[in-house]
Amino acid sequence: MTSIRGFLQLFQRQHKYRDDKDVMELMIEEIDRINEIISTFLSIAPKNTLVLKLRSLNDSVNNLLPLIIADAFKNDVHIETELTNVPQIIIDESEIRQLLLNLVRNGVQAMSEGGTLSIKTFEDNDGVNLIVQDEGNGMSPE
Repeated sequence: MTSIRGFLQLFQRQHKYRDDKDVMELMIEEIDRINEIISTFLSIAPKNTLVLKLRSLNDSVNNLLPLIIADAFKNDVHIETELTNVPQIIIDESEIRQLLLNLVRNGVQAMSEGGTLSIKTFEDNDGVNLIVQDEGNGMSPE
C-alpha cells in the first residue's frame, strides 16, 4: 500500500497526469484510510514470530529508497544516503523495513520544508549501525 501511495504522489507531480490529480488524491486518501484500518487490526492481532535471516542492511535501505524519496518529496525534504560497506547481519527483514519507514516518516514530519534527512550505515566496534538523522527542532525537555 505504501508503495502504491508513493507512486501516486510521484504521478501527481507529473504534467501529463494533471487532469487526473483529483482522482489520484482520492486514491491516496482511500489508501490512507485502508492503512489505518489495517494498522488497527494488526495492533490487536497476535504477534508473528520473527523470521531472522542473514541480510544486508544496505539492501534494506536501497529497496525502500524509492518509497522514502516519494514521501520526502511530498514534504519538500531532501534525502541523503551514506551507506558504507557493512557486513550482512541477522535481521527480520519486515521489522527492519517497518523500523526504517517509521524513523524516516517521523523525521520528515519533524522538519520544515527544505530540510535534509540523512540515512547512514557503518560498522564500528559495537557492530553494524543504522542512523536516521533529521534537521527538526527535536523534542522539548518536558
